[in-house]
Amino acid sequence: MEELEEDEESEKEKLKEELEEELEEELEGKLEEELKIGGIEGREIRGRGNGRIEEFEEELEKELEDLEEELEDIEEELKEELKELKEELEVKLEDELNEELKEELEELKEEELEELKKDEKLEELEELEEELEKELEGKLEELEEELGGMRIRI
Repeated sequence: MEELEEDEESEKEKLKEELEEELEEELEGKLEEELKIGGIEGREIRGRGNGRIEEFEEELEKELEDLEEELEDIEEELKEELKELKEELEVKLEDELNEELKEELEELKEEELEELKKDEKLEELEELEEELEKELEGKLEELEEELGGMRIRI
C-alpha cells in the first residue's frame, strides 16, 4: 500500500514538473514572439508595448490557471485510481485469506475425521475385548464345572 502511495506521489511530482517545464517553455516562446511582433526586441518598452505586455501577462495567467485546473483534475484522477487499486488489493487479499482459511478448515476436518475413525475403531476393539473376556469366562466356568464333576467321580 505504501509503495503504491509513494509511486502515486512520485508520478504526481513528475507530472507537475513536466507541466511546469512545458508551461515555462511555452511562456518564454510566447514572450519572445510578442516582443518580436511588437517591435520591441532589444529596445526599451514604451507606452504602446505596455498594453501588449499586460495582455500577454493576462493570457499567461489564464493559461497558468487552466494548467493548474488540469493538474488538479489529474491529481483527482490519480487519487481515484489509487482508491480503486486499494479496493482491488483489499478484495484480492480477502479472497486469498478466504482460500487459505478454506484449505486449513478442510485439513482440520480431515484430521478430525481420522481421529473419529480411530476412536470408533478403539471402541469396537474394546467391545470385542469385553465379548471375548465374557466368552472366556463362560468357557472357563464350563471347564471348571466339568473338572469339578470329574473330581467327584474319582
